[in-house]
Amino acid sequence: MTPPRIRPFDFAPVQRELERRFDVMDCWDAQGHPFRIEAGDANRASELLGVSRKLIGCWRNGQGLTDVDADHCAIALGLHPVDLWPDYFEICEDIERQLQERAADAHQRAVDKRRSKRTVVAA
Repeated sequence: MTPPRIRPFDFAPVQRELERRFDVMDCWDAQGHPFRIEAGDANRASELLGVSRKLIGCWRNGQGLTDVDADHCAIALGLHPVDLWPDYFEICEDIERQLQERAADAHQRAVDKRRSKRTVVAA
């Protein structure tokens, strides 16, 4: 079974940036057509961020963003993730540590399982 993804980043900084931008500037879609985005408009937010409306809804409802999601959103907004999450690098280091621990635990379980099979066969 695959462990759940680590999603430590809150969507609120992205939402604030979207609201700030929607209030002060027009946007253009992939075909170059201008449009103005309302802050709560998941359709337009998904177009600007390049993700599905469903994913925007999950993020807004507190699911959280992975480090890859956070990086993607920041880049789509023309920013660095640190501009939205000042502790971005510390959080990513924590994610890396958690992933290494998961890998070590999975390896140990596999080793223990092999050892237990050998013990049963030898008996």
